[in-house]
Amino acid sequence: MSSTDDIDRMVQEAEDYAAEDEDYAAEDKECREEVEVTNQAEALINAIEKNPEEFSNKIDATDKKAVQDTIKDLKAALEELQGEIADLKDKLLRTTAESENVRKRAEREKIDAKKFGISHFARDMMNVADNFQRALQSVTDEVRESGGTQVGNLIAGIHMTERELHTAFEKNGIVKLDPQPGEKFDPNFHQAVAEVPDGSLPNGAVVQVTQIGYLLEGRLLRPTMVLVAKNAADAPGGGEEGDGDAGDPDSKVSTTV
Repeated sequence: MSSTDDIDRMVQEAEDYAAEDEDYAAEDKECREEVEVTNQAEALINAIEKNPEEFSNKIDATDKKAVQDTIKDLKAALEELQGEIADLKDKLLRTTAESENVRKRAEREKIDAKKFGISHFARDMMNVADNFQRALQSVTDEVRESGGTQVGNLIAGIHMTERELHTAFEKNGIVKLDPQPGEKFDPNFHQAVAEVPDGSLPNGAVVQVTQIGYLLEGRLLRPTMVLVAKNAADAPGGGEEGDGDAGDPDSKVSTTV
């Protein structure tokens, strides 16, 4: 996904978050209004029940039955309102939690977009770094010695440009994966392109790097292409004639990441 797509998606999520925030405000207002009505009703009922004589003197005998019925209805309505308030509080808590999750996810994705938004560009620039390395490796000692000052200056310029490129990589969180011969093969960061006989190294150890790999902020951009040692002496059943294909199949090095 391109950086533009990431930005569009983040804008959409921000709009969704704003809409959810409006819903949250409406539910909060409704909850507050119902709590206020409930408190007023509850206060009235408590006042009547605590001072029945005071209210009885103000009410005709013929109206007492109606007042008692009204109080009963108010209590029933109060219980119903309390149930609705509990539901609204639950919805309010859920909405608050969802809004917070959306905010945290948007913040996390914003950070990721900032860190990894250059990944496509970085992959293209890795090919440029590869070409610099190939150019330097193609220059033989004979050419260096016989080429004169101009060739020497050209080679020095390529070296400097390559160093500047890798310095720019490091400033932007791009790190080289360049294992040394004898290091243990790591399938998380290396890709074996072939096995080569080498009795001086442990079975499965890195023999040679054929293409350097890179990390971007700790995330693999490209695995390092390596040749790995195939040491018959370290392999199960090694050293016995005619059993070159025998032994534990798990001892072979995977050629995929």
